[in-house]
Amino acid sequence: MTVSVAIRHRISEALTLDLAVETEHRCIGLTGPSGSGKSTLLHIIAGLLRADQCAVVVDGVDLTDRPPERRRMGFAMQKPHLFPHLNVEANLRFGSPPDLSEETFRSWVDHLEINGLVNRPVRNLSGGERQRVAIGRAVLAQPTVLLLDEPFSAIDADRANRIARRIRDHLDRTGIRMFLASHNAAALDTMVDVIFSIHSGRSTEVAPSASASTD
Repeated sequence: MTVSVAIRHRISEALTLDLAVETEHRCIGLTGPSGSGKSTLLHIIAGLLRADQCAVVVDGVDLTDRPPERRRMGFAMQKPHLFPHLNVEANLRFGSPPDLSEETFRSWVDHLEINGLVNRPVRNLSGGERQRVAIGRAVLAQPTVLLLDEPFSAIDADRANRIARRIRDHLDRTGIRMFLASHNAAALDTMVDVIFSIHSGRSTEVAPSASASTD
């Protein structure tokens, strides 16, 4: 089964996103300079941004015209959008299925190292803590595709590496697909099977990551 994304979208007068990503790999990395179109690509895949022209097909299912809520995607954005009127636990549970087990919830609280934050108002969180909550909410939604946009930019390197390994283990157990946009070389090596480099709105497949070469 494959993931196929073909997009043409004018971002600005100076930049048009004109690319195609097609691969049988399950965990896909996106890299490239800031402003190259990585975040825009993820928003289009999620259905949060309507492209001028696009086709999004995942494992034979055409998602192009489906609204975001019917795409079964979990998205941790570059700037976490948490609900300020809810505490950390309520943010984590938002969007998760009604039958989410307490064991699963608690295991992710452990994986993300946020045990002491569960009852805290999100307005009192640091940038790295907010990112970990956003990752948890995306994962606990139990999506078929996980979208992560620079998810570790405010998290210290050692903790980011631990969390990256736990997410990859989860993806391997569940078969969930993932797009990871990141400048973090260690996270890309740990989490993805193939990397697409995006420059000036165009994509190029580059050498498989270290995690792919050891499969």
